[in-house]
Order: sequence, then C-alpha cells, then structure tokens
Amino acid sequence: MLHEPGIDMSTDTIARILDGKRARGRNVAALCNYFGVSWVEACVTVGDRLLDVAALVQQVRSKVKFTFAYSDRSTGNRQQRYWIEKNFIEPDLVEVEFLPSEYPVGDPDALIHSEDSVEDEFDRLRVRLLRGQRTDTNQVLREHPHIFIYGEPGSGKTSYLQWLALRCRTGQVLQDYVPIFVEIRQFTTINAAGTLLTYFEELFKQWGFSGSDARRVLDAGKVVFLFDGLDETLNAERDRIEIMIERLLQNYEQCRFIFSSRLARKFPFSDRFQKVIIAPLHPRRHIPEFVQRWFAQPGKQPAMAAQMLEKLRSKSYQGIRELSRRPVLLKLLCIVFEVHGDFPTRRGAVFDRGIEELTRPKADLETHIAEIPKLLDHHIQGILCRVASYFFIDLKVQILFAKRDVERIIQDYFEEQHGINRDSVSGPTILNCIEQSNGLLVRWSQDYCAFSHLTYQEFFTASHLIQTATYTEVYEHLHDPRWNFVTGLTAELLPQEACSSFFVGFKQTIDNYISRDAKLSELLESLNRTTTFSAYSFSADHSQYLQTYIRAWYLVYALHDTGKITNPGELYRYFDLPDFELATSMVTSSVLEGHEHLYKAYHCLCKKEPAAKKFRALLVKLQRFVSDNPQDIEVLDGWLKQLTNEQGQLTDVNEWWKTKRAAWLKRVATFMGRLGLPCIYSLNREQVLKLRTYYDMTKLLSTCMNRSYLDQGQKKQLADSMLLLTTLAPESPGGFDAGTPR
Repeated sequence: MLHEPGIDMSTDTIARILDGKRARGRNVAALCNYFGVSWVEACVTVGDRLLDVAALVQQVRSKVKFTFAYSDRSTGNRQQRYWIEKNFIEPDLVEVEFLPSEYPVGDPDALIHSEDSVEDEFDRLRVRLLRGQRTDTNQVLREHPHIFIYGEPGSGKTSYLQWLALRCRTGQVLQDYVPIFVEIRQFTTINAAGTLLTYFEELFKQWGFSGSDARRVLDAGKVVFLFDGLDETLNAERDRIEIMIERLLQNYEQCRFIFSSRLARKFPFSDRFQKVIIAPLHPRRHIPEFVQRWFAQPGKQPAMAAQMLEKLRSKSYQGIRELSRRPVLLKLLCIVFEVHGDFPTRRGAVFDRGIEELTRPKADLETHIAEIPKLLDHHIQGILCRVASYFFIDLKVQILFAKRDVERIIQDYFEEQHGINRDSVSGPTILNCIEQSNGLLVRWSQDYCAFSHLTYQEFFTASHLIQTATYTEVYEHLHDPRWNFVTGLTAELLPQEACSSFFVGFKQTIDNYISRDAKLSELLESLNRTTTFSAYSFSADHSQYLQTYIRAWYLVYALHDTGKITNPGELYRYFDLPDFELATSMVTSSVLEGHEHLYKAYHCLCKKEPAAKKFRALLVKLQRFVSDNPQDIEVLDGWLKQLTNEQGQLTDVNEWWKTKRAAWLKRVATFMGRLGLPCIYSLNREQVLKLRTYYDMTKLLSTCMNRSYLDQGQKKQLADSMLLLTTLAPESPGGFDAGTPR
C-alpha cells in the first residue's frame, strides 16, 4: 500500500488503472516516483498481486452458493431449482436502445420483425414489433459489461438470471468473475438496515473467505452482480436501494452488472446499461423443447408432449396459443394438460383450471380449527384472492407482504366466511400449510412473504374483483400498464350477463379521459371526418371495420413518424386494434399514401437534426398525389420555388434548417389543417402524451373485448365506436363541411 498524508492507494488500484488504460500510465509512474517506489518493482508487485487475485477468484467461484439453489422454502422452489439446473432453455434476446414505452419519434428503419413471423401460428398478431437487434447470451455478454434485462410478466427474467449465475459459477460464461446473485425483494427484507457492501462481505464469510478477500475481488473488478427484480423493491426501500446501487457503480465500475426488471419501470442509472428484452418463446424451437422436457421429467408421461403440441397447433386453441409464448404460462398449460389430457380454449379458463390444480392440497393439511379441521382448496383460493387484492389494489402493487398482515387476512377470511372466532385461527399455521402445499405463496424472511410469481398475484386479484362484483375498479387504472394483465383477466373471467355494462363503462372511461380537453376532442372529430372521406378510396370488399382501422392510421401518423412495416397480407376477419407501431401498415390506398408523405414532411420538420434534403424529397413525392387539384399543385410548386430561393442564398444548408424550420413547420401544419388532416401542431407535450395513452387504452379495450364473453353483435358495435368520442351506438356521420379533406 502506498501512503502519504491524505493519500491512500493500493496496488490493486494501480492494476485497475493500468489494465487497458495506458493513457494513465504516466500518472502512475509520477506517483511511483513521488513516493520513491521503483516503477519496475511496482509493476512486478502489481503482476504478482493480479495473479493472486486471479487465483482467489477461482477459489471463491468454487465455493459460491445461491439462495435459490439451496433454499428449501417450499416444494415449488425445489421444483423450480431442479428445472433451472436441468431443463432451462436459453431464450432469444433483443438489444434495444429504447423500451417500447420510450419509442421516439422517427427512426423507422429500427423496426424489426422476425423473418418467419408471418408463419408464426403462436402469435395472434403474427408480427413482433421490437426496435432492436436480435442477439444471444454469449454475444451480449461479450460486447456489454453492464446489461439491463427487461421482460413482460412471465417472460422468465428471474429464471434467466438464475441460469446465468449457475453458468458463471461453473465457468461456462464469465470465467474470470465471481457471480453474486441478489434477489431484491429478499434483500430488502433481511437487510433492512445493512448496506449492499456489508451484505456481500457476509456472503464471502459464508463461503469461507474474509472481508479482506471480498474487498480484493471487488477492487480488482472481478465480480459480476446479478440483481433480480429491481422493480420489485418495496416503495419505502426504493430510494435506499437505488442510492446503494449508484455507489456500487461508482466505486466498482470495473465489475460487471446485470439487472432485471419488468418493462414498465425506469431507473436513474439504466442509461449506463445496454437494454436487452427477453423475446417470447419461439414457436418451433423453444415451445416444443419446453413441452418435451416437461413431460420427460420423472413420473410424467413423455407421450403427452406430442399430444399437447398437436392441440396447441389446432385452430380450436388459437385463443390460448399466446399463453405458450411466456414460460410461466406455458408451465401452467403443461400442468393443466397433464391432469386433464386437454385444456380449455379460453385463457381465463386455463388459469382457473391451472390454479385449481396448484391450490389442491396434495396431502391432508391440519388447520387446528375445531369447526374446519382440514384446509381445502377453496379455502386456499379464497385466502390467496384476499391477499393478492389487498396488496395489489389497496397498497398499490406491493410485491412483498408483511407476514403479520397475511396472518390477519387469514383470520378475517375464516371469521367473515365461516363465522369462526379469529382468536381460534392460527394464522402462522395456515400460512405455513399454504406455502408448503403449492409454492404459490412463499416466505422471503421471518417477517415477509410473496407470490412466487407476480402473474399469480394478478390472477387472484382479478378473481377477487369478479367474486366481489367490484370489477369496475379497473376503470381507474386503464392508463397504468401495470394493470393491463389484471384488466385483461378480469374481462375474460366476467360472466356474459355482466359483459355489456362492463364494456359500456370501459369505453366511457376512455372517452372521458379525452373529452374534457376541447383541443383533443376537436382533433378526434377532425380525425373522424377525414376517415369518412378516405374510406371512399377503398373497394367495397374490404373489412367491415375499415373505418376504425383508418382512424387508427390517422391518429398514429398524427402522433408519430412511423415507418412502413410489412403488411401481413390482408385485414383480419375479426376486429383487433393493432399495436401502435403496426397501425399504419393495416390499410393503404392512394389517398392514404399521399397523406403519408405529408405527415412525414411534418414530422421531418419537428426534428432539430438537419434534414433539408429529406424534406424537399417528400414535397416532390407529394406532388404526384395532388395532380387533380390545381390549388394544391399551386401551393406545392410555390413551396419548392421558395425552398430553392431560400437555400440558394446560404452557403450552408444547415443554417437554413436552423433559421427557417419553425416557419416551415407552421406552414405545413396550416396546410394540413386546410385539408382537414388531424395534426398535433397546436398541442402541448402533455396533450400529445394523453393521445398516445388514449390509443393504448383503446388497444387494451380491443384485446379485452376479443377475449370476453361479449356476443358478436355487441363486439361489432364496440369495434365500430373505437377512437371515437361516442357511445356504443354511434350515429351515422353527417355531411362534409368546409374542412373536408381532399
């Protein structure tokens, strides 16, 4: 160690400076000279020290233990551990610059879809829209030291990080690093007052190494941190955890960091990470392999794998094939098929049957309650519904539950449902029975427990809303992506007699979100008038839902400079509002093509980056579509002449962009208004975001409608009213006014 008043530098620190950073070598040499240390001797010492650290890393890796690999908290955990170790299937990954919720205006070339997506029978929309580059584990680990793994509910984020940790420990990946796996919701319960650093030192001690050894490995940058479930932090702990992670990133920047989270969460430090999304299971590679491995496990029937896959591919099960794209839900399908030799054709019914199997006690469970000596499956389901809804709804998506609260809910259940004095109900006994019987609810520490997967909590929340007839609660959360899965399941589980009023309220809630803003209401009225006119440019044999698809086309182009995506070939026979980025590929005509060039010209001018040549090219293209209107031809000819004059007076065309862009943006927006095209020029950022949320909520309405028991006539009425401020029985559109588009 080099010492001087106010200065403290270890040879490990010198090693980190020298390792790949030769530009700092002169600084280190100056320090050595200043302290009277021979440069050659320092290098030899550093080299020996590095060899010592390398040997220490290998020793530690051989002793590493993960809580998920040796903890026997429940039967479900033991089964999960065995599956990860023996049967985990490596997923496809997509490197992205932005998450779907952050997609920027422009960059149409970044839209990708798999080459075989059109033939993908397991994806109802047939086109996956992820802006990024497909990759695999080895490549992303090789190219990026810090990685943020994102995924949808049930996509396998936790399993993937556990698999990576196990592979690192055995030297299959990141051979020169010690893997430290941190399950955030577990850490926050057992280390309420401790820091991450003290937690890591304690891990090293458990593995037989000293705190000094831990610091040597950390200082050498030879740890890969795997933080699972950053979005599952208790609200009260969130700031503390994020501050500690920031310190780790600053103090140990040479270490590697791999985090996981759901898509909806953002973190202050995530911009320093390469974002990677776990892709859905591939229908012809992953899904068959998963099913075959499931039924190849001891005690199961391998022949059932082929039978299940045949069922999944048949048209009768089209409605649930999407479930098979998520590992946790494919597992649920396997459980249902294993017991029944078949599965329902509706997603909600699959959950019902799967949860019924998971909550059915495999042995007698003693309650120690005189009136109810045995714990039955309907007791378990009733308790889990109450637990799920209380924490998800009342406490706003809590991930971890205080054990004392769960025990109180258990006592409330038996008192309210069975008239049993709460003092005679042992909450800890019942909770232990539930945990040991099915693994749906697991303990994370002495004082906390949680659902083994958030998807199960969401199902039980939806089920509780149905059972208590409080399902309109979802209206308050239609704008919140965290509620999408609960809302979808609620719509599926709703009995047919309640569907009509539920969807009337659903649609009215969406309309109220926009209708209170006069400018947004006016824009949607303009959108409808434009749609009515443009529909005449289509032949009569197009879809009966043509106008709704055209409304989607105009709204998306008004908000977004989107790129053309390969059209799946035809409009769907049934209505399904497309994902936002897909909307502009659903319909096309000569009128829409002309309007497309005008929208692109507008969005081109919205960008600060110079694009004068692109703007001119779009105006030239637009000329072809106004050849039958002398007034429009005159306007465009005048614009092109004015462009030539303005740009000819400047030596730098970028200077024209800086000085004239705003004026041209207003000019194009005015022209669009004269044509009757919906435009966001006069809207503020908040209003634009509200319009995007309005579209996303309407897409959710479309998805829920298709999965519900709503009859066909009501579905058609609802589909025809989407993206309109109207009731479910919209009036026929009136005549044209002065603002009718040409």
